[in-house]
Amino acid sequence: ATNSTNERFETSPIRFIDVQANVLVIDERSSIMLPFYSLIQENINVRLEDDYGTVIYNGYYTDLPPHHTFIVRFDVIAIPAVSNALKLTISTVTGSVTKNFRVFRNTLYSGKLIEFRNKFGFPVRVTLFGKLSSKDDFTVSSYETGLGALKTAEVKEETTFTIETGYLTEKERGIISQIVNSLETKIKIADEFVSCVPTVKSITTFTEGEFVTQNQLSFKINKNPKIKN
Repeated sequence: ATNSTNERFETSPIRFIDVQANVLVIDERSSIMLPFYSLIQENINVRLEDDYGTVIYNGYYTDLPPHHTFIVRFDVIAIPAVSNALKLTISTVTGSVTKNFRVFRNTLYSGKLIEFRNKFGFPVRVTLFGKLSSKDDFTVSSYETGLGALKTAEVKEETTFTIETGYLTEKERGIISQIVNSLETKIKIADEFVSCVPTVKSITTFTEGEFVTQNQLSFKINKNPKIKN
């Protein structure tokens, strides 16, 4: 048996496609990439504004191809220093959807941009904050010669990045399970997105008396291909 997910999108004029967290976290210079569905293929307005009403991005999608699934994608720059939250609104003549972002300013640790595919195969970008650490692991395969001596057959080098997610509210932490369950995940390293395998031992979902939780994600990448002797 195989797991499958059936959802009917044509019952709504516009909606996001499997973006589970109600609130996402973003820093002052980041990137937004979210998939959405729309019954209307023309004149889609994308608007990003802060909690004071300052417009940070405002653009229109016109002359789009004849299908109903789209991806909003743009860089976020020049967020005012007083901004605490952002609201993304995607609207057509038939309706609109919104997604809220918490502006996180961490002077100690920079944001880490993660791109993953959701259960429908659409790319989503999110930013994680917290301490980043890495380690290199070496896997050495050997063989025995006819004289009984051991020799190296191949060496595989992997790098594991560990990121503390930073403190996430209940509405934000849904994105963690989406990253872990994604079949294709990339992490931005030195201005380049690198394919990786995300893992987490457990996800804290509730702590009595606390309204935020912190988790630890690991991302494993191939630093070098196998080196054969």
